[in-house]
Amino acid sequence: MVKESILSEFDVCIIGAGPAGIAAAVRAWDFGKQVCIVEKGPLGGSGVHNGALSSKTLWELSRDYINAWRRDRGYIAENVEIDFPHVVNCVHRAIGEKVSQISEQFAALSQPRPGCPNCISLVRGSARFLDANTLFVEGNKSSRSLKITARNFIIATGSRPRTLDGITVDGSLIMTSDNMMDLTSFPRSMVILGTGIVGCEFATIFANFGQTKVYLIDRADRILPFEDEDVSRVCSTNLEAKGVTIHHRAKLLSMEVINDQVEYTIEHHTGGKETIRVERAVISVGRVPNILGLDLDKAGVVVNEQGCIQ
Repeated sequence: MVKESILSEFDVCIIGAGPAGIAAAVRAWDFGKQVCIVEKGPLGGSGVHNGALSSKTLWELSRDYINAWRRDRGYIAENVEIDFPHVVNCVHRAIGEKVSQISEQFAALSQPRPGCPNCISLVRGSARFLDANTLFVEGNKSSRSLKITARNFIIATGSRPRTLDGITVDGSLIMTSDNMMDLTSFPRSMVILGTGIVGCEFATIFANFGQTKVYLIDRADRILPFEDEDVSRVCSTNLEAKGVTIHHRAKLLSMEVINDQVEYTIEHHTGGKETIRVERAVISVGRVPNILGLDLDKAGVVVNEQGCIQ
């Protein structure tokens, strides 16, 4: 169990125990600093629980499944069955192993050493600034509220999926990447709004498993618009070869839940309109910074219109 001992003042206080926050805490510890890290959620942040680790594990599992059907390896697989709850359990097991690793790392780094007792202290709760050198942490059920003073602060609160006005994300029928592990079975059909890295990744995963008809809504001329054109072209060809329908240069006009299904209407670049019903929809249109409730203005921190620290 990681210690939650508190010192009167820290050299560095880090808000957020995701990959960036953990890396910063360990590096400061390397320099013999008194370090505090504040986290209101599970250790590892989104990168572990509903981000890179979970999606990459899903991708590997989907690759295992599709490779089992290959007929150029000297064997022929027959009657290959797939069970989505077992797939999700594999992902949760990977997440649990990573969280255990992080907890053990913190426990080791919180042990006293000459000249630097309790180098890393973990504080549980929601943080907000009182001034440039003081943080108030509202405790949860297992920790008390307290004030923390530090010479330096690192804001490593990560980001969350962006949502769109006019589309209600209920986490069940209309989802974001945060909700993918809440599925209990493979949907028979799914539309993904957004063709960036995350959208194309989940399109590939569900297409690999072969249980879901996948649609991609792409408002641009090509998917993965921030990648080189040859990369985009190869990925697009691969997705379509897996049965994914890509609505190129399409504008989403509406998306709503009707009779426990998601109905969406798009306008093609030719002017024609099309309405399709699917079992699930995934909104994948980027991410926004997690700064709500931090009271950054009290610390003199300036953010732009997108919520990014300047």
